[in-house]
Amino acid sequence: MSINVSSLEPIIIEPERSIRCDLLCKLRCTYSKGDITYVYNKKGNLHFKYEGNGSMDVYFNNSAYKLDRIYIGERRHKTYPNDPTIIGECTLIHKGRDNNLIICLLLRASRGFCDSQDFFSQFLNVQVGQFNENKKIKIRTSDEWSAQQALPSNTSYYIYNDKKNKTIVFQHPVDIDPDNYKKVENLLGPIKEERALGSDEFLYYHPVVNTTGKAGNKEISKCIHKKSYSIDLDPHKSCDNDKEIFDDNPPEYDGIEGYETVFGTTIVSLILLVVSLCIFKLIPRTPINFVRDIYKIIGFLIWFPIHFSYIWFGQLSTISIFFCIFLLGYMHERYLMLKKQVSKLSENDENNGNKPVNVGESKVIAVNDVGLNDNNETNAPQSAVNRVNNQNKVIKNNDNDDNIENAPQSAVNRVIKAPN
Repeated sequence: MSINVSSLEPIIIEPERSIRCDLLCKLRCTYSKGDITYVYNKKGNLHFKYEGNGSMDVYFNNSAYKLDRIYIGERRHKTYPNDPTIIGECTLIHKGRDNNLIICLLLRASRGFCDSQDFFSQFLNVQVGQFNENKKIKIRTSDEWSAQQALPSNTSYYIYNDKKNKTIVFQHPVDIDPDNYKKVENLLGPIKEERALGSDEFLYYHPVVNTTGKAGNKEISKCIHKKSYSIDLDPHKSCDNDKEIFDDNPPEYDGIEGYETVFGTTIVSLILLVVSLCIFKLIPRTPINFVRDIYKIIGFLIWFPIHFSYIWFGQLSTISIFFCIFLLGYMHERYLMLKKQVSKLSENDENNGNKPVNVGESKVIAVNDVGLNDNNETNAPQSAVNRVNNQNKVIKNNDNDDNIENAPQSAVNRVIKAPN
């Protein structure tokens, strides 16, 4: 749901009350290119509708937000910094899934040319009339124009929560042409005054980082090794301040001031140690049987579901799963072997039936392979018939009683079917 700048409650920025936040306050801006639209309400108040081509524009702690509205006008955070060149403020309202993200850019009057000047000039340096009501005017910008140009390249920022809105205020201002600012200075709706930070609220501070991610900009390095030609310097030393780089206890690990201290954590650790010793060592050795029985019952109720889930259910299910996998693998392997054997047999049959006869080689054809006609005459070659007759004579001569039970069945068949 879109919100209006008039409903926001800015707080007074007090750097001395801020808490440094690095790991949990990361901002990454990747604004897409697009156009912008003037949107006037019934009272003539103006805001700008950002029509970017991308799906998401900003990521704060890996939560995605899309730029929806832009407000330009009177300065909302007036207390800090105390800079007379700051004439106004630009408020970028982003919509997210669970909450909204507000990014505030302080505007400084400047006649110089820079990326922020180009950003504001492309839609403010356009003639749209002084008085408009309940009207929309779409402005066509250049192909390279995006809200990425409005962000300062390297700066720190403050973070605080305003109801369901997370607000980020950049510490360093951006430049805007004073003539362009005067065109929209009085068109912003009413805004609320600054309020003090509540007792249950926190103001976080993120140090200087690169927020724009433009081509050509490189992240600030903590340690820059500069080549020196002095012979007195240590050639093996690459950085003067190694402690800043290899800090085992950075400020972001110190915790929230007033809620967590080294002394407090030590006391809590000792108390937990004493309680654990009493539970696991003193209670089992108490002379009161009732207390020991209660201790055993509690231990049984705690360890029984763990034992059941691991020993009975866990191991049984694991064994069953592996056994099923083994059966499937074994059946698949046997299927592949059988398939391979069948393919070999079919290949052998085809090769034997269509094997060509070489020159000088005689091919033996059996009478049974050719078969008999209706008159019990065979169509086999005469050489095959002669071989069968000769074999029949040998079988009959070997058997004096004309008994051919011991002869092979194929020979018996040929003797019976052969003509006398």
